[in-house]
Amino acid sequence: MGAIFVTSAVLYVGPRMAREYVDPVPKEWAFIVVGALVFSAFLLLSWACAGAWMAVANKWKAASTLITSRSLSDLERSILFGMGGNPTKPLNLEDINYFAMGISRLEVLQAVSDLARKDLVHLGLFTSDLVFFTEKGRERALELQRESSAYKGSK
Repeated sequence: MGAIFVTSAVLYVGPRMAREYVDPVPKEWAFIVVGALVFSAFLLLSWACAGAWMAVANKWKAASTLITSRSLSDLERSILFGMGGNPTKPLNLEDINYFAMGISRLEVLQAVSDLARKDLVHLGLFTSDLVFFTEKGRERALELQRESSAYKGSK
């Protein structure tokens, strides 16, 4: 499309600007040159606007994810802190004793879903009972551990 735009622009503007280098297009072909110029310019402009819109949307989504990942509920903090105890091993939701913890499985599933939306964890490919850290989640869990040890060290 870029080649069509450049060619039609040269054929349209060339005879007006540099007559010695570009011969004028015959009158019966002039509408094709103008049509190709307008069509290719519109299409290139549309693609550029769509690309710019997608870039802005991606940046906006990344910024909003970063902002929301900074605010965590107590349960989300507990999950990340607990996963940080053994960061190379996924959290298996089947192994949690919900009764002993005094929470329901639905609460944990909702918290894990919120953490996944915040791009701090991701669920296993073959089973949603395995929860893995993302790079951001590992960093956030490290922050939580440092806050906890700083709190313990101040006592």
